[in-house]
Amino acid sequence: MAFVGLLQYSALAVLILQILRPSLASVAPVVVEKQLLWQGGSTAEVAAFRIPIITNTPDGGLLIVAESRKFSGSDAGAKFLTLRRSIDGGSSWSPVELLVEDFQTVDGLNVAHRCFNKQPFSERGSLGLRTRYGIQLTKGKQKGRLVACGHLISDYGSREGLYCLKSDDHGNTWEVGASIPGIPDYSAKKVGDFALSEPQIVELQNGSLLCFTRNTYAYHCNCKVVSRSDDQGDTFLQKSIRFDDILVDPGCAGSALMHKGVLYHLNPNSAKSRDNLTLRWSEDEGQTWKGSLAIDPGSSGYSCLSAIDDNHIGLAYETRGYRDITFVRVRLHP
Repeated sequence: MAFVGLLQYSALAVLILQILRPSLASVAPVVVEKQLLWQGGSTAEVAAFRIPIITNTPDGGLLIVAESRKFSGSDAGAKFLTLRRSIDGGSSWSPVELLVEDFQTVDGLNVAHRCFNKQPFSERGSLGLRTRYGIQLTKGKQKGRLVACGHLISDYGSREGLYCLKSDDHGNTWEVGASIPGIPDYSAKKVGDFALSEPQIVELQNGSLLCFTRNTYAYHCNCKVVSRSDDQGDTFLQKSIRFDDILVDPGCAGSALMHKGVLYHLNPNSAKSRDNLTLRWSEDEGQTWKGSLAIDPGSSGYSCLSAIDDNHIGLAYETRGYRDITFVRVRLHP
């Protein structure tokens, strides 16, 4: 009888765990909705829409900001920022709204500089932050700290490595935090050199930060580079830097999201071209990847992830040769 009682107790414990932590018990992502939100050459007569950023809001809404490149899809050129919003989990979206305009400025990258003060790096170049979003820490001694990471762009025009900024006064002032400089340092780069760029950070359960970065010049592999900070964005542990051969990448900004104890990663799953956008998930904070879901086998560039609710995440990504931006809603559990 005691043995039977123990079995019943064990079964009940497992059931309770599955109820309390469904994210770890039954992760089985599936695409449930896909919508084209921006179309280059059609929406507002803009040539191309790029660099989507999606995030949720405290009231349960979703916002997507896109870089609208007026006359061509090139990085340098006139552009403005546009916004669409949803109040029903991504089922419907507001008309396109204009946020900021740079008119016909030749160096359109100044739009990003208007949104963030680049002064900490003015002596060596500028910090490119436009491709990813920052986070606010929820754990540890530095709870409430803002951390935003990007890559230093030198006067040579090359990417000089990973640099993070941190703020402990709600964004009023910023200091340089964790960094991984390029090799060789501050010089023109070529294929095979080491220089990380376009990072996305997530906060782990113990308060450490995990950073996924583009391996810009394909040092060692065509894959993502992962690093960790155990002091909440002050430094990166040198011994933590590793090349994740599972996260094959052609050299493209991806995205990462920690949601209900599960880590999700999104990027083009190809070593040579920006296509085959793939969602992966990990139940051990990125040490291993348990499964994958093909989002789009065709053209797919920069992408961004956001939580929607307990059972759904959303993503926005570039498609049709960097001209359009598509939204996808993914259900996580059956």
